[in-house]
Amino acid sequence: MTNNFGRVVGKGGFGTVYHGYLDETQVAVKMLSLSPVQGYKQFQAEVELLLRVHHRNLTTIVGYCDYGSNMGLIYEFMDKGNLAEYLKDSSRGVLNWKGRLGISLEAAHKLSDFGLSKAFPLEGDTHVITVVACTPWYVDPDFGVVLLEIIANQPVTTKTYNQTTHISQWVSLMLTNGDMEAIADSRMQGDFEIASIKKEVEVAMACVSPTSTKRPTMNDVVTELNRCLSAEIDRNY
Repeated sequence: MTNNFGRVVGKGGFGTVYHGYLDETQVAVKMLSLSPVQGYKQFQAEVELLLRVHHRNLTTIVGYCDYGSNMGLIYEFMDKGNLAEYLKDSSRGVLNWKGRLGISLEAAHKLSDFGLSKAFPLEGDTHVITVVACTPWYVDPDFGVVLLEIIANQPVTTKTYNQTTHISQWVSLMLTNGDMEAIADSRMQGDFEIASIKKEVEVAMACVSPTSTKRPTMNDVVTELNRCLSAEIDRNY
């Protein structure tokens, strides 16, 4: 399927993703490297959830591998690459601000739809919890980082000599200097509604707050991003 794991298309803490073919269809094979603590139950839980859930904002799982210590998930292959590659690929042209807002909003919708604390029981569980009672689901800081990447088209971390600067630190510095336009990807050449950029930056920075209760809920994020998109659309009329 993967031609002896010959083509790597991504890596992460979860393991490595390989390109492959299943019945002449391109697939992405994510081979998991789970610790003994996480183990088989986590893998089983993820497989069961992904096989049950179908949504246009989720990559479709087409199968899985469960053979001894080899545990893998098989997804449809997205041939346009990841977001960072798409933003930097000059051959595709510059993604305009309206398009970036659309990506941000689609991702937010996806997470607001599937922000479940637990989707199904594992062995020993007595019931299924799908939302945390009386507790809002606050955005994971990683989503704020993705928003900043979409806005600025900058790497998450930049290393200079012995110092590493996170994208949120760089954005914070630009805000302190009052240089909002410098945050936006220069490839857009200022072709955007500045109020829309400002609002999404505010949303993104709120999302990366180290204190969970200071971060917005995903429903709040969706509301604010809709306003950003409306402002950008109104600019063209």
